[in-house]
Amino acid sequence: MGHPVYPFRTVLKALRKDAGLTVLAAAEATGYGNYERWESGHTRVGGQHLDRIADAFAVTDDLWLLVYAWIVDRLTPSPSEAAVSIPLTQVR
Repeated sequence: MGHPVYPFRTVLKALRKDAGLTVLAAAEATGYGNYERWESGHTRVGGQHLDRIADAFAVTDDLWLLVYAWIVDRLTPSPSEAAVSIPLTQVR
């Protein structure tokens, strides 16, 4: 049996709750005032925010899981979208 792949917004919400932060506190900690849009899925998280998210939620040992969830989210098109290709330079 395979492992489930969760949408990045679900991973983000779980990390926030594990850190004991409210949505408002997470917005302050990440420096992104519209943080709730990330968790709701209305806005996709840009790669430039991953460091701040990891710092805000004290993600260290499982950083690769955060990045993996982000990459899967970025590469998985919604049903109405065409396939997406992201160059390695954008991932860095």
